[in-house]
Amino acid sequence: MFAICILTFLFANIIIANADECESAYIDLFNNCLEKGFNSSIRGCNGADVSSLKKKEKQKCRKYETKLKIFNYTCIVDGGWSDFGDWSECSVDCGEGVQTRSRSCNNPAPAHGGAECEGDNTESRSCYKGQCRGTCEGSVCLKGDTNFIALPVGSRLNSPNGDYFVAMQTDGNLVLYCKGNPIWWTGTHGTTVSGGLFFQTDGNLVLYNPEGNPLWNSETYGTEASTMVMQDDGNFVLYTDDQEPVWYTGTNGRC
Repeated sequence: MFAICILTFLFANIIIANADECESAYIDLFNNCLEKGFNSSIRGCNGADVSSLKKKEKQKCRKYETKLKIFNYTCIVDGGWSDFGDWSECSVDCGEGVQTRSRSCNNPAPAHGGAECEGDNTESRSCYKGQCRGTCEGSVCLKGDTNFIALPVGSRLNSPNGDYFVAMQTDGNLVLYCKGNPIWWTGTHGTTVSGGLFFQTDGNLVLYNPEGNPLWNSETYGTEASTMVMQDDGNFVLYTDDQEPVWYTGTNGRC
């Protein structure tokens, strides 16, 4: 059975006896209404942000809308991006990291076969949180972006098993102990050490006097030493990032 619809278009009646053609004809007229700013109650059918329709035109548009509802018509809605959200926190606590922010394909969301949003839903940028300071934790000290005092005067670095420790003494001497017995030292006792044992960006361990003159150093400048470790075997060692030893006290197994 054919559906028959009569459209009034340009002062003439057009008789269409095919359901698909009938719907298509109404759609064309209805889309013209939307382009002129008609506000439809059909889901997804949003009019343009203008209003150039006269009263009689609005009545016709409402009629087209009613007819299309019979066909359960819905407008195709292509997806649109929302605004980007706020930037995330920098991915690092110091040094150079990354920030990201995202947006959603919900302004509007694609519907009724509409296209997904084109492009990426995230973007990133670099961020900088300042120079990284050297740190010491447990039996390990890590070099920073600036020279730092790894062992302040009066402090010590312990091996994990507790048998060994290296102490920055108040008498100016840096001493490695095994169960309370000294097994290695810098020979700087009786001097005044400024601050303590410096772990420098050039990889060198240095003891300075108050005038800034070196009293002792590990002679490891330029070696890319990055990690200082008090080991369970009694050795006090400087390693590179690749775990290559560049300096050590040679006290492994001594006690």
